[in-house]
Amino acid sequence: MEEKTLEEVERDIQDIEDKELDIKPEPEDLVLEKEMELTGKEEEFLAKLRHEIRTWKASVSEYVYNTQGYIRGIQEEDDFSQEDIELFHAFLLVKDRSSYYFRTNFEKKLNKHLTKFDGKPESASYQLARILESLNPTVAESAMAA
Repeated sequence: MEEKTLEEVERDIQDIEDKELDIKPEPEDLVLEKEMELTGKEEEFLAKLRHEIRTWKASVSEYVYNTQGYIRGIQEEDDFSQEDIELFHAFLLVKDRSSYYFRTNFEKKLNKHLTKFDGKPESASYQLARILESLNPTVAESAMAA
């Protein structure tokens, strides 16, 4: 069996991700997506993120132990990238409407974020991704069902 090169593996992964992009949103998804459009509102969503960080810190003891560590490590003054804001935006969409379309979009962005910042646990981007992962409504629903 012939081993694939890194480029071939990346191309295969991209092909799989492209197929996943064929997920069609429901009409309700499109309405919410339009209402909560990110383009041109990055500062507004950054302000929401900073407010959310203050809220998490004020009630840090209510979260599971691992999440508490990430909450204590993240600072509202941290420099958040465009990718961080997009991840938070995707999280808010899932929180408002937990459709398959939004869950898939969020999980894709989350996995990409965690992979990119793996090995940099002190970075705000990694901590944010871990916090959002633990607060993901679909994760909470799965835990409650178990």
